Amino acid sequence: MTDNDPQRLVAHIWVTRLAWIQDRLREGRNIEPLLRHAFHLAQIAPLKFANLLGELISEEAYEAALAHEDWDRAANLLLGEHVRIARLTPSNGVMAVIVRDERSSGSAIGGTYAQAALDAWIARIFDATGLNDTSFTYLD
Repeated sequence: MTDNDPQRLVAHIWVTRLAWIQDRLREGRNIEPLLRHAFHLAQIAPLKFANLLGELISEEAYEAALAHEDWDRAANLLLGEHVRIARLTPSNGVMAVIVRDERSSGSAIGGTYAQAALDAWIARIFDATGLNDTSFTYLD
């Protein structure tokens, strides 16, 4: 892949959008648009990343979870059935989530399960692809 290869640009844009979501999570932004954006990114994942995501559930099922404001279910649907999930609730009341499959793992802390799970989903993708340094530049 050359520097001018369109797939390289698509992958870079995709990764910067994941980093954008992660930054917004850590700022405590509203979870619903972040979950929605993450699912849409999963739908258009470059081939380089698509195999990490497993089989996506239907958009209708995901949208139903969002419509019912069931953020935990939406996060679990995004994670997929191929990922093992561990939830930890430290005494300070935050939620810690570890997600793992046979290729990679990711962990995160959030104010809610959905926040931590979405952040861990992104961390797992970054871990699997060697993109642990998320100091990307992106446009708002």
